[in-house]
Amino acid sequence: MKRREFITLFGGAAAAWPLAVRAQQPTKILNVGTVAGTPKSSPQWVAFERRMVELGYQEGRNFSFDFLEAASADEYEALYRKLAARGPDVILAIGPETGLKSALAVTRTVPIVMIAIDYDPLARGYVTSLARPSANVTGVIFQQIELAAKRIQVIKDGFPDRVAATMFWDKLSSDQWEAARSTAAMLGLQLSGIELRQPL
Repeated sequence: MKRREFITLFGGAAAAWPLAVRAQQPTKILNVGTVAGTPKSSPQWVAFERRMVELGYQEGRNFSFDFLEAASADEYEALYRKLAARGPDVILAIGPETGLKSALAVTRTVPIVMIAIDYDPLARGYVTSLARPSANVTGVIFQQIELAAKRIQVIKDGFPDRVAATMFWDKLSSDQWEAARSTAAMLGLQLSGIELRQPL
């Protein structure tokens, strides 16, 4: 995800944080935790910490960022369990479905702020409304699924004589694959899919 997109999405998600969390006394340290598949030095996390400073949160003074890096999707739930045991005020579940699923598996009380990428939390039943928080989950959705369908439309418009195309997808982008395949069928484009099962 590009840095600007991440900042925009996180800004929207932060605005949805429960008032009880955002209205804490200035001397109270806000403990935010997350599990991620990218290192803390990645541009999106550097941008996140910079934005927190802009909002008045300084690490060690009134803000603590508990960052756990997962080497694979299989590690998410164990790391979120470890994170939850440390008593965070807010948990970030940013990225693929496994992040939100794992966070919900370990707590139903700690506020979870999601930025859903590559899946639809409403369609999957994680939230009941996009306008209002559901249980302890709030946040925003990065509309990759709609974009996948739109990309097929752009291909068909740009190359109207093309009758077939191939799309690479993996477990984390399966919703995008389904959206693209459905759109291709409606447009008369034969779309073949190649599933990537091993890291490149």
